[in-house]
Amino acid sequence: MTVSRATDIPKDKQPTRFTSSLAGNILRRLVRYYRKWFQKRNYIFVHQGPFKPVTSPACEFIQYNNFADLPDHMLKEIKRQGGQKTLTIDHSELEQNGIMWAAFLDKQLTGVLFTRRGIHFNRWFVKLQHDDIVIFRVRTYPEFRGQGIAPALMNYAINNSLASGDNAYIDCRVYNKPSIRSIEKAGFSLIATMKPISRAQALS
Repeated sequence: MTVSRATDIPKDKQPTRFTSSLAGNILRRLVRYYRKWFQKRNYIFVHQGPFKPVTSPACEFIQYNNFADLPDHMLKEIKRQGGQKTLTIDHSELEQNGIMWAAFLDKQLTGVLFTRRGIHFNRWFVKLQHDDIVIFRVRTYPEFRGQGIAPALMNYAINNSLASGDNAYIDCRVYNKPSIRSIEKAGFSLIATMKPISRAQALS
């Protein structure tokens, strides 16, 4: 049996860095296309309690109701991590009855999420009571992932937003495995799989 080695293949027929990169780009495009058209569904989760206090990780959690309250160092970090578009969307959410919750570790911003009361929704995936909350725009910055920050931040927001009898809801795409793990770790239960709705449909 003859075993071919890379060095036995003529140089003009060996895969180049360009062709490997091109193949990778094509594969990523196919995956995105498949998810867009064949996995265009959202999982819907609910947390009905009990709402347990946050004990770890050792983060500081802060609630922001107004964009003007965000300190300069936080604005710079949000922009550095997500660009001006992310900052603009965050501003818009705060202007439309959203509340931002931020997690800090050693005074460094590690992640944020938003909540909005049920009363401020025109429609959602399921019927919302006025005092229910919907959690959205959850993000943990890359260098802090895997430390349980997102579930802790969700629980902190829930504990400081809901009374007994109120519910917290969240949704994510069916293929977003890291988000699903964080949501379930925070104590949410899957209740439905539905087609996504737009922000305009939810709020207008």
